[in-house]
Amino acid sequence: MQEFIEFIEEILQDRKISLNEFAEDIGRSVSAVRRWKYGLFFPAPDTVISIALKYNISCDYMFGLSLNKELVRKYHDTTFYQRYLSLLSQCKAKPFDIVQKKEISNGAVYSWKRIKAFPDMNSLIVLAKEYGTTLDYLLGIG
Repeated sequence: MQEFIEFIEEILQDRKISLNEFAEDIGRSVSAVRRWKYGLFFPAPDTVISIALKYNISCDYMFGLSLNKELVRKYHDTTFYQRYLSLLSQCKAKPFDIVQKKEISNGAVYSWKRIKAFPDMNSLIVLAKEYGTTLDYLLGIG
């Protein structure tokens, strides 16, 4: 959480913009951005993607998983769950192995498949660390 808070501060300083301007740039309310800035919660994955594309910044950098700031764009014509299965295949793991190892529920993993939903950012960070991949890849933009 601390890394994302620091990222918000950094982008405001680097771009010389206010919190209000940042919120407007990414199409979110100032109150939502304030909650991220104070560490109350992470933004939704679609918002993280919007920030990454708008400012050309790696999602991994935003969350302190990489020192590489620049987003290397590579679009994937697959759903999150398809990328997840591909990653598991490479790691010789099963779809629900993560449930036993980490704090991700069975229902959450099932919903990724059933409704083609993204996991929340906490779960994505766990997956990136557990399977040695990037948030950019998991989110389909890198």
